[in-house]
Parts: sequence; C-alpha cells; structure tokens
Amino acid sequence: MNGPLLLYWSAGQQERNFGDALVEFYCQRLLAPPASQDRDVYFLIGSTLDDAWLRRGLAAARRRGGAVRSWTCGWRGTPVDPELLAQVEITAVRGPLTRAALALRPDLPLGDSALLLPLLHRPPRTAVRHGCLLVPHFSDPQREAMLARPQDWGADAAASPVIRSVADILAVIDAIARARLVLCGAMHAAVVALAFGVSFAFFRDGFLDCPDKWADLAASIGRPEEFAARRSEAGAITNRVDRSPPLRPLLDACPLPVRPAVLRRAAALA
Repeated sequence: MNGPLLLYWSAGQQERNFGDALVEFYCQRLLAPPASQDRDVYFLIGSTLDDAWLRRGLAAARRRGGAVRSWTCGWRGTPVDPELLAQVEITAVRGPLTRAALALRPDLPLGDSALLLPLLHRPPRTAVRHGCLLVPHFSDPQREAMLARPQDWGADAAASPVIRSVADILAVIDAIARARLVLCGAMHAAVVALAFGVSFAFFRDGFLDCPDKWADLAASIGRPEEFAARRSEAGAITNRVDRSPPLRPLLDACPLPVRPAVLRRAAALA
C-alpha cells in the first residue's frame, strides 16, 4: 500500500479505454513522483462523480486510511448522494453542468485534464497525417467495423480507442494531433483534438455513451451539442468557435504534485 491509488474505468484490464487510460500517461509525464506514504484515493479523469464510483473510492480510502480527491472529473447525469459527495475533496470538474448539478462553488476550475496534453507531449513531425480520422467509442457495437472500414463513414483512417500500453496512448494522441478533422465517437478524442487545435466533430451513428458528459464538455468549450454521423455532416459543426478553459487553474488545482517542467511550460504560455 505504498503511494496513492488512482482509480479509473478499465483500470487493471488488459484492454483499457483510451480516455481513461490517459491516467497512465499522466503518471509518466504530468505528475511528480508521489510520496510513498500517500494513502489517498484519486479520480483524475472520467465520469466518476456518481454514487457507484464514489462508494468505491470511499471504501478504498477507508481500507487505506486516506481520503478521496477528485480532479477534472464529471457527473453522469444521475442524482448524486450529497452525503457521499461531502466526503470527497473536489478541486476541479469537467464542465459547468457538473458544477451546477452538484451545487459546487461557482469559482471551481473547469476543464478536462486531457487539455494539458500539449504540455506533456509534442507529436513528431514524422507522424502520418490524415485528412479525416475516425475515433470510435470503446463500447460502440460497430467499433471493429469502423476500424476496418472508416471509409464507410467518410473518414480516411481510424484510430483504435483500445489501449494495451502507453505506446498505444501515444499513437492515438499523435494520430489526432496530425489529422485535419476528427470524428469523435470517443469523447476524449474531442478533448485531445481541441487541445492540439485540430478541427473535430462529435460523432454518433446510433450509439452514444453517457449523453450528459457530452453536454458537459460542449458547455465547457462554448460549442452546441451537435453530432455528425459521417464526414459530410461535420462541416457546419466544426466551423463553431471553441473556447478552451485556461490551463493554469487546472494545474494549480491538481491534488497531486505536478512536475516542475510542466509548470514552466505552462508559465511560458501564459
């Protein structure tokens, strides 16, 4: 039981979901080595502000003799037990809908932690460029068809949200950052595209995971909650102006120590 416990969906599985597995990348590039005596439990990404996840976190914290801390996560659109919520330290949330629904303080920083990726990684110039990239959701029943035949949806290529290693995480980030347009069935594909200044459209073709998280993200960046089912429908959506939350408040709110080099890069951009 040395060091903090980081909880996220698909943790410990051989195949993890891209957005949630970004926590593994944070451990390498964002977070300084934590204190070995840290017994706290942390949520750093995902729609974990609901009763099931909070109970899981609080149970783990009791076993460890620590507390539960949440940073840049969001709600799932279902009521949250205020007694559970009161036991969690929340330092930032994904978007304004989460902040309002949970009656959190109005000055709580907003934004998804994946917005910080440009401070952690610079895609290589040699990375393959794609005109239109499709990133399906991990749980989409048509995921394998989309990966095998992205042209059926008007895309030139597809990136798999299935993660087996940190190298897979980097491959998805690089593919998104080097695309001209991303069709985002995975919500974190949209966040990564926004972070790297790539045009993107929310994507759905009969499947949509957790609608409230999409609404929360859309509200946080000033974009209407509109979806395209293929490339030809994405034009009007991608012409919207996005308003990305500032990065420094997110870094300052991080409940774990941030690497000094990341703070210096953020300061240089301010």
